[in-house]
Amino acid sequence: MNNLSQGHPPKNRLTRTTVIRVLTAIAVILAVILLLDKIAPHLPAAENWIRDQGIWAPVFYILLVCLLTLICFPMDVLFIAAGMIFGLWWGTLYLIIATMTSQSIIFLVSRHLLRSRVEKWMMHRPKMRILNKAIELRGAQLLFLIRMAPIPASPVTYLMGVSSMRFSRFLAATTGILPVAFASMYLGYAAVHWANTTNKPKHHFGLQDIEIYVGLIAAIAGSAYIGHTARKALIEAEKEINGAEKIDEA
Repeated sequence: MNNLSQGHPPKNRLTRTTVIRVLTAIAVILAVILLLDKIAPHLPAAENWIRDQGIWAPVFYILLVCLLTLICFPMDVLFIAAGMIFGLWWGTLYLIIATMTSQSIIFLVSRHLLRSRVEKWMMHRPKMRILNKAIELRGAQLLFLIRMAPIPASPVTYLMGVSSMRFSRFLAATTGILPVAFASMYLGYAAVHWANTTNKPKHHFGLQDIEIYVGLIAAIAGSAYIGHTARKALIEAEKEINGAEKIDEA
């Protein structure tokens, strides 16, 4: 049985998890900044090229997300790319479309094409079996919270494809990804803004810069808090499963 379900986890363990998430976010920001510092002079040309593609730029992005998530590629990278390529508002729109479309495709592929393979895969992974039981117990409400936790989205979607959950409830619960996805997308948007402004010798730090960087801090802090809350809900569900299994064994 997963050690998360054995009693109440120590508070320092949850604190450690939150600290690790914040430090990871800071590391990603620094990495993006270092990379953008090298390519900043080429950003105007890249932005012009993207504009020249017209409607095909978001179409290619959405198709790429759908393809890569099928093989469980990390979605955070794709979310950051949306902010870097399309900016804040268009990036948010394309991110929502790409996320909901890609997860719907994975769910349907799992349910109708790969059911037996996914079930075999799940049988060899105790943590995924526990996760499946927890969602069966709590339903779409728990899945909504899990979507906010630092758990890879695509494997969970494959798991839901072989569960008893209806597609409509799955789709509603999957919107839980969006707040965390927005935080990652905002990171990409803020990183490009930083690169563009530092590449302009006459740029003066102003109100817009403050709004963007305060928004970034708020997005990271909100993402960490949401993940912490979702993790606590998952732990409680696992404890219920553990208690039910002990009753069955008695």
